[in-house]
Amino acid sequence: MASAILNEKWYSERKKEIEGESLRIVVAAAKLVKAQIRELVQDMDCYPPSTQFADIDTGQQWVSALLNAFMENVVCDELKQVALSHCIVQASRPLSIISPIFRLQ
Repeated sequence: MASAILNEKWYSERKKEIEGESLRIVVAAAKLVKAQIRELVQDMDCYPPSTQFADIDTGQQWVSALLNAFMENVVCDELKQVALSHCIVQASRPLSIISPIFRLQ
């Protein structure tokens, strides 16, 4: 039922010009990424140990799937993808998440 309502709203708000439609799609994607970031459950009692994030794969697992997909399409370098993703998550939820400092050993 919810998907039908969202689908109807999506098509009813479509704009004819390409620029307006592109902007609407990007804003919708940003809202989806932000919603996934809000759903992340993190422990705020202690800072995660740096050994927990010693490789790129572990750092990517900490970030939501949509944000990872977005970063893979925008940034070429994997290390930069993870670092920027962690910055985005921390900036999006500054008081409710402690983002680990990502480093390679």
